[in-house]
Amino acid sequence: MGHEMIGPFLYFQADAGTSGYNGQKLTSDSVALTEFAVPSLLEDKVEEILELGTGTGAIPLLLLCRNRKWRITGIEVNEKACEIAQKNISENELFSEFSVFLCDWRKSGEKLKKRKYDAVLANPPYVKKGSGRVSPNDARQAARCEEFGGLGELIEAVARHLKDDGSAYFCYAFSRFEELRDELRKAGFGLSRVSYYRGKKGADPAFVCVEARRGFENSDTVEADVFI
Repeated sequence: MGHEMIGPFLYFQADAGTSGYNGQKLTSDSVALTEFAVPSLLEDKVEEILELGTGTGAIPLLLLCRNRKWRITGIEVNEKACEIAQKNISENELFSEFSVFLCDWRKSGEKLKKRKYDAVLANPPYVKKGSGRVSPNDARQAARCEEFGGLGELIEAVARHLKDDGSAYFCYAFSRFEELRDELRKAGFGLSRVSYYRGKKGADPAFVCVEARRGFENSDTVEADVFI
């Protein structure tokens, strides 16, 4: 099974030859979301974090590079990706820091019950179901396209599991930024931080990272651009 290092951790990922899973590997948006969220997570002194759609567990490993005291739960709908995430837990002996459950976020209440978290992170598929190029690889298609619920259903899951004073962090396609902001508003959230990620100066942003809080008025302030 193919692997690389994330800080001190072995990171096992997609490898169709042995695992039967060949989905998305570690990407710049996963790194960007982690780096965007960490300052607020540290400032807020959070203890428990939920990631919706954890894949093979890259973001939890990236987070634990910054603070081993965090307790992170991931849910993932793809069985093979979930198995690889479990391997990442066992190989790095992160049994008390990171746990993962096979679960569709639309049914997260069945698995997590009424459990609430200090922070929720999500780097969901950017493409609406039925739009864009269809990948012949089912796992990659699910990582890119809303095969298992749309943006509104994702935000319902965030609202279900986020503490009232907690923060939610999203990485999302810039082309759907307004939609993200509108869906958050409908659920009672406002944007407290926003950052654009561009390939080069003058180019349209590729994606955006946002921090959202309940009852917060949308901030008009955008942080300095990040170039990827």
